[in-house]
Amino acid sequence: MRFNRNVAVLFLAQILGFSVLSSTVLIAPLIGVALSHTRHLATLPVALTIVGTALGVVPVTLLMRRFGRRAVFLLVAAIALAACLLALQALHIRDFRLFCAACMMLGVFAAGVMQFRFAAMESVAPERMASAASTIIFGGIVAAWLGPELAFTGQHLLPIEYAGSYLLLAGAVLLFGVLLAGFRNRPLITDVQVEPPRPFSELLKMPTLWLAISAGAVGYGVMSGVMTPTSVSMHLLHGHSDADAKWVIQSHIAAMFLPSLFAPWLIRRLGMRGLIALGMAAMFAALIVGLHNTAVPGYWTTLILLGMGWNFLFTGGTTLLGQVPRDGEQFRVQAFNEGIIFPVQALASFASGWLLALWGWSGVLYTGVPLLGILLLVLLFEGWFQRREAQATAGT
Repeated sequence: MRFNRNVAVLFLAQILGFSVLSSTVLIAPLIGVALSHTRHLATLPVALTIVGTALGVVPVTLLMRRFGRRAVFLLVAAIALAACLLALQALHIRDFRLFCAACMMLGVFAAGVMQFRFAAMESVAPERMASAASTIIFGGIVAAWLGPELAFTGQHLLPIEYAGSYLLLAGAVLLFGVLLAGFRNRPLITDVQVEPPRPFSELLKMPTLWLAISAGAVGYGVMSGVMTPTSVSMHLLHGHSDADAKWVIQSHIAAMFLPSLFAPWLIRRLGMRGLIALGMAAMFAALIVGLHNTAVPGYWTTLILLGMGWNFLFTGGTTLLGQVPRDGEQFRVQAFNEGIIFPVQALASFASGWLLALWGWSGVLYTGVPLLGILLLVLLFEGWFQRREAQATAGT
C-alpha cells in the first residue's frame, strides 16, 4: 500500500495505545489480587476496562460523527492520561475501588483506539481498505513487546510496586496524543455515486451485517474470556512464574497482530468468509490444546492459537463490515457493531474470573465452545442467503 499520512499516524499511535492496554491486561489482575486480597476479584479491573469500552464505544463513535475523529482521539488521550495518574494514586493509597475506576477510564480510551481501523479505511480508496485495516491491526505487534516491557520495567521503579508502570504508561499516552495531533479528518473516499442513507431497519435485515458483527463479537468474547484470567491461572493455579506468564501474554499479543502481515493475501485467496472460518478453526484448536496441557508450552500454544483466531475473525469481520454501509451510514453501522462487540467482551471477561474460581481453567475454556457454535451457524446461514440471492439474480 502506498504511503498515507493518516494510516502512518494511526499505525504509530496504535503501537502506543495497545501498549497501554496490553500492560493493563498483564498487570491489572496481579494488582487486583494484591489490593482486594481475593482471587475472585482478580480479573475485575480488566473486566471493568472492557465495561468502559462497552459504555464508551457508542458515545465515542457518535462524537466523532459530530466533531470529527481527530478531536475525539485527543479527548480519549486526555482521559487515558488521567486514568494512568489515577491508577498511580490508587496504588499509593492501596484503594482497590479507585484502581477499578482508573481501569474503567482506560476502557473509554480503548473505545477510541478501536476506531483507528475505521479511520484508516476511510483515508484510502475502497480497494485498499483491507490493507489499511490490516496495517493498523499489525501495529499491535510492537505493543506485544512494548506493553509488557513498560509494565515490568516500572514494577520496581518507585517504592510502590507497579506505580512506576503507570508513570511510564502516562508518558506513552502523552506521545500518543502528540502523534494524533497530526491526524487529518478526511471524508470517506468512494468511487461510486453517493446514494441516500437507508433506514436502519433495512440494514438490520442484512445477514452480511450480522456475520460481520458476530465474527467480531465471538472473536473478542472468546479471546477475552480466555486471556483475562491467564496470568492468574498460570501463577496461582498451576504454579508458573510471573516471567512465564509475561512470555505467554507477550506471545499471545504478538499472535493477535502478526497475521495482519498476510491477512490481505488470505482474503484474496479465501475471501472474507473463508478467513472467518479459519479464525474459528484456530480458536477451536486453542480450546482443545488448553484442555489437555496446562504446562507452560500448553498455555503458550493455547494463547498463540487464540491470538491468531482473533486476528482472522476481527480482520474478516471488520473488512466485511466496511462493505455494508453506504457513505453517510458508516457511523451508525460502526456504533451498532461496537455496541454489540464490547458488551459481549465485557460479559466474557467478567464471567472468566468467576469461572476460574468456580471450575478452574477448564471451565474457562469450555465456555468458548457455544460462542463458536453460534458463529458457525451465522456463517452457514449467511452463505446460504448469498447463494439464494445469486440464484435469484441469475434467474431474472
